[in-house]
Amino acid sequence: MPPYRAVQIIRSLRSRARSVSVAAWGSALLLCAGAGQAESHSSVLAPFKSEYAVNYSGFKAVRTISLETDGNEYILRAVLELKGIARLTGYGPVVEESRFTVVDGVIQPLLYVIGEQKENPKRDIRIEFDWARGISRGFAKGEEQSLPLEKGIQDPLTF
Repeated sequence: MPPYRAVQIIRSLRSRARSVSVAAWGSALLLCAGAGQAESHSSVLAPFKSEYAVNYSGFKAVRTISLETDGNEYILRAVLELKGIARLTGYGPVVEESRFTVVDGVIQPLLYVIGEQKENPKRDIRIEFDWARGISRGFAKGEEQSLPLEKGIQDPLTF
């Protein structure tokens, strides 16, 4: 299989798995949203771990999504692992991670990273959110970019 085709399949699998994870994340938030104003965000954003099987044209993958706490911060992590013949491409696992806090009931991202376990500056992405200075710094494809932050902005995993 040509390497570019493997990349296309991985992107498609990741996109489909992200759709499932966003739907699951959104459903969990909607279910908890009606719990009442008196409850803190810690009871709404309870740690969890879930696993989704993805099958796309015979290519199989597993996407594991977890939420952990670290003090007053949360870590949302999604790991995509290729299974079966798709593992022969040599890609993965792809780890996507968002570190965030909750401010006035709204998720406020602090750090977003995505990449394979082995470092690859041409493909890895890192976004740092500096809310005190009002800027985000992004690193992708070996280049750095800074953008102003706006209230309510999210990273690709928490949107």
